[in-house]
Amino acid sequence: MTATAAYAAVAVVQRGLPLLLLPIYTRVLTPAEYADLGVLIAIWIGLTLIFSFGQEVSLFRNLFQTDRGTENRRRLLETGANLLLIVPLGVAAILVVPSVLTVHKWLMVDPLDLALVLLSAALFVSSTVLPFTVLRAEERLRDFIQLNVILAVTTTALTLAFVVWLDWEVRGWFLATIFSNLATWIWTARILPWPWGIKIHGKDVRALLRIGLPLIPHHLSFWGLQLANRVILVGLVTQVQVALFTLASTLALPVTLLAGSMIYGVIPRYGDAIKDPSRRPALAGIVTVQVSALASVGVAVALLAPAFCTLLFPPLYARAAPLIPVIALGLAIGALYAVPLNAAALLAGRTTFAWVVTLLAASANLGVLYAAVPTYGLEAAAVAVCVGNAVLFLGTAVYSRLVARGALPYEWRRLSWSMAVLVGCYIGAVMTSGYDSPLDVVVRILWLAGAASVLVRLRIVPIGLAHRPVPQAPG
Repeated sequence: MTATAAYAAVAVVQRGLPLLLLPIYTRVLTPAEYADLGVLIAIWIGLTLIFSFGQEVSLFRNLFQTDRGTENRRRLLETGANLLLIVPLGVAAILVVPSVLTVHKWLMVDPLDLALVLLSAALFVSSTVLPFTVLRAEERLRDFIQLNVILAVTTTALTLAFVVWLDWEVRGWFLATIFSNLATWIWTARILPWPWGIKIHGKDVRALLRIGLPLIPHHLSFWGLQLANRVILVGLVTQVQVALFTLASTLALPVTLLAGSMIYGVIPRYGDAIKDPSRRPALAGIVTVQVSALASVGVAVALLAPAFCTLLFPPLYARAAPLIPVIALGLAIGALYAVPLNAAALLAGRTTFAWVVTLLAASANLGVLYAAVPTYGLEAAAVAVCVGNAVLFLGTAVYSRLVARGALPYEWRRLSWSMAVLVGCYIGAVMTSGYDSPLDVVVRILWLAGAASVLVRLRIVPIGLAHRPVPQAPG
């Protein structure tokens, strides 16, 4: 359990560090510039999902099916590295012409900024997907920490230099990511046996694409669910409103960050269960901790982030505070989808129709946006996040039950107690405090501390989970 927590913590720090500097960025950038940045970051994330073409999951599963130090392992890494170099840069080169000529007009952003987004996303995928996957699969925690520190420190330092000091605005943000990704790429070549020749082996390509390609529509639909709202809102509301929704979504982002980080941490345990099915009951206990942690962060963000919004940011952004709890709830519900999806993709090796569920969820989200935002404003956009994520979680649970029934036992009783404690914490905190003063923050922190102590007292989040057998949950 210690290693799992370490991987999760490292990923949280690497991805969450920019959030600490957000009050600075919202003072340096105008609301219109911050709105543009929010739209371009959403596009950047969508591009990274396209450029990675499902290889994080595919590589991980294939790595656990080959032994370290063998010729098969070397050929797999060689093929994966070259695919993740050629495909992202090639697709970015293809997309740059239509983006610069026409797409930027629809998005109302600078064409050069959009071109930099394409290059930045391609370099990010090429420099991170393979090394982070390999280091987690091989549980090389020290190298994993080093690579994350390099990426986090260089990105943060260069962003401060380009955006705050040199005042390069939105363009400086993406120039910083380009240079930090290059630095990460250079360091990766030192810690991994990086192939310098372009060699792609047909058998390994087929193995990687068999699982990876079906995840592309899934990832695109997931992007449409989680981040397309900012892009769609450009044509529905004012730039200031886009900036407000962007800030509310960003302050709710710790839910998504922890979800991704927990996946980073628990995936090696799925690898253990792939090789040894007798470890699946122990994996169920880890999943209980994962779900409880995700729900806890959802409640914490819903309670604390509105107060931070009103106390730390310029007064204009205070209108974003009421949106945050609704968005955080939606993101927390959606984050839980990773549990049944991992059971289907990693334990059962079935991803072919996962995209259908995410497409339905994205459609529900966008349908609510177009139907309700013109009448009800940003509140409807926040509700759309909840609706879409609820469809995502429920649909993925049904899909996983169909293709991976019995692959992962769940501890339903402990999970039910966990949800009951956290719901009670949220209701109690909202009834006894607001989000306008430091005293409100203190009251809400006390409620969260009380909920955490109850979870530990009930042994819902046990210590030393990895070192003792976990009984299979009833049902």
